[in-house]
Amino acid sequence: MFPRGISYDLPRDAYNEWCNTIRWKYQMKDKEDKDFDPELLVRSGTIADKAPQYIENGLMSGKIQLEKQLDRIHNEVIHHKLPYAVDKLKASQLLLEHNLILVPSDKNLGCALITRDWFIEQAENHLCNVNSYRKIDQNEAIQTLFEIATACKALGYNPYIIKRDNKGKIIRSQKSKWITQYVEKLDKDAKGVLDSTLRFYIIPKIHKSPWKGRPIVPAHSAIQSPAAKLCSIMLKPLIKSQPYIIHGSKDFIRKVSEIRYFCEEKSSIFIVGGDIEAYYPNVPKGKASQIVKEMMNNDPRQEEEGFGAFFEECLDVADSTVIMRFQDDWFAQTDGLSMGVAHAPDMANLYGSYYENKIIPSLGKDILYYGRYIDDVFFVVRAKSADAASKLCTNLIIDGVKIVWEPPKQYGVFLDVRLWVGDNSLEFRPHRKNGNHLERVPWISAHPLDVKKGTFMGELSRLATLCSNDVLYYDACTDLRNLYIRRGYPPNLVKSWYHTYAKSFWQDRMRERPPPKDVQILRLTFNPIWEHVSIPEVQDAVRKQWEKDLSWANLGGLQHIPPNMNKDLIVGRKKTQNLGDIVARMRKIVLNYTDISEELGMEVSDAWKS
Repeated sequence: MFPRGISYDLPRDAYNEWCNTIRWKYQMKDKEDKDFDPELLVRSGTIADKAPQYIENGLMSGKIQLEKQLDRIHNEVIHHKLPYAVDKLKASQLLLEHNLILVPSDKNLGCALITRDWFIEQAENHLCNVNSYRKIDQNEAIQTLFEIATACKALGYNPYIIKRDNKGKIIRSQKSKWITQYVEKLDKDAKGVLDSTLRFYIIPKIHKSPWKGRPIVPAHSAIQSPAAKLCSIMLKPLIKSQPYIIHGSKDFIRKVSEIRYFCEEKSSIFIVGGDIEAYYPNVPKGKASQIVKEMMNNDPRQEEEGFGAFFEECLDVADSTVIMRFQDDWFAQTDGLSMGVAHAPDMANLYGSYYENKIIPSLGKDILYYGRYIDDVFFVVRAKSADAASKLCTNLIIDGVKIVWEPPKQYGVFLDVRLWVGDNSLEFRPHRKNGNHLERVPWISAHPLDVKKGTFMGELSRLATLCSNDVLYYDACTDLRNLYIRRGYPPNLVKSWYHTYAKSFWQDRMRERPPPKDVQILRLTFNPIWEHVSIPEVQDAVRKQWEKDLSWANLGGLQHIPPNMNKDLIVGRKKTQNLGDIVARMRKIVLNYTDISEELGMEVSDAWKS
């Protein structure tokens, strides 16, 4: 992340935004939506009306406290000249002259430098697959987008998510507004909607030899993406109830740690892994949709009036044809799931579960463990030979997709873990995939120290989870310390972090963490100013004034304040411009992307409004 100068306006803007939130919370205190979901929050930026005077007095006291801090910072803090970051022009010219593109690699193994020709060749190899993609003209693309928008608008007014007042006027819920948020943008700026049409691209699988491209469709800006997000939320309880879905490395380790066998059986224990080849594109979307709808029929939420019909309509909208662009051409995805659509992982998981739930129990007690993480499957079996183990595992067949099996062995790799057969249980340690060049936040990055420390502590926590004994853990910690020192971190600082936290992470590695505390978040970006501003002192000033005014008025002090207005206020920082943002823009330059013309934007706006 690039360095930034101290910004005195950033705390003021963030505080003013929080004050506006407080006013809205007060106005809505008697209209609390029991179905409110923070994941579906659409921020409008609308300014709230002034709150009662005692609320405003508290907010003013907080503002005065903040200004006092800013005055002190201005007088005491030495303003250092910013270090030179990146010569954007030279970097851009270098990539353009050599037709190079810098992209993230598959499996988060780091960045990869590839040629423009290779990028286009790999993308076209995927797009020419007539079973998954179809090239269309601009008119058909826009017509399809209109049809999706119309379906989203109808879904947003489904009776399950709207109410009517005594006069019959429609009262829209949070879900209703969430679903139609991109549809409403068509009225205001069709050009913006079309410009944000998904751009198909690929990322290299650098752990494969030779490298191959993995197709990506960043569908977060698709018109139907809000419906897909809502669909994903509704599917989560169904996902959690599936016995063979793995929910990350910690869940996997917890399950395989429970495997036990007799020492005499060690030679007959085999580890068998498999990879579902091109899982998302090969899942038959229509069949998967029907399977998921049938699975949802047994969900307890079906007792709610209208839930079943709403879910099915929402799923149909989320499954709408994905329209995308590559270079100046338009394409439609004809089948399969699009990577990047919010509910795609859930659909893929449930589609696989449909077959696993039938097949795995029928394979008998020699299956000591089976689990799947998206497109990676993992067996631990008891068999007389490797051939017998292979024959047992290959009974798992998921319709429409191909599982590429690894030969049964007494060791294997799954996710980021290397496992092997021990005397009575499996042993395991972290695994480094081929091509992983161990990128970490470098010391020279402008991230504040607490964030850098947090990344190191996160690594300690991960290593503690992925090691089966303390000897392996402390060996891995030594490698981690050396890695951070190579990334420029002061050795004494790294050693201090290690000696302070390593032991406790090992002792607590499998302990369930308490749910996160319910707090208010002051939304802002990284900046050196936050090293000197104390937000707790600002909130204390607000609370003291509220307590004073409410006690004087015999209203019970802070107890009179709605709980959601009095929760602790913490700082939530998001990144500023970094090297990844620059190379993403450079990729568009090298690929010579063109935007939608103003004339077409106006034409589409007029057509939609009519």
